[in-house]
Amino acid sequence: MQKDRMMLNNAAQQYAKSFEHYGTVYKQFMNYEDTAVEFFSDNNPDKRVITRNPEEFTQKIKDTLACYKSPFAEASLWIKGEMLDIQGMIDALKGREVVIKK
Repeated sequence: MQKDRMMLNNAAQQYAKSFEHYGTVYKQFMNYEDTAVEFFSDNNPDKRVITRNPEEFTQKIKDTLACYKSPFAEASLWIKGEMLDIQGMIDALKGREVVIKK
């Protein structure tokens, strides 16, 4: 179980890195739109879709990425709880044996 938990921790870290990639992709979309609007609409800002209000859109991206949760981190936390439960049962049985011997 300990190995599984370590693997899930590593997967959670890698999954969290993918959130940064999503942010990078959105920034690339914004840059593409800047170039396309400049080229196809003679730099008419009314033709923008994504970057009509870049500050607001950037904030929405940050808020959205902050809401993402890693299922691997949740599973790792669950396994840790199960391991603590098992250890608690083992300790209780050892304590019971000591009490019975006395």
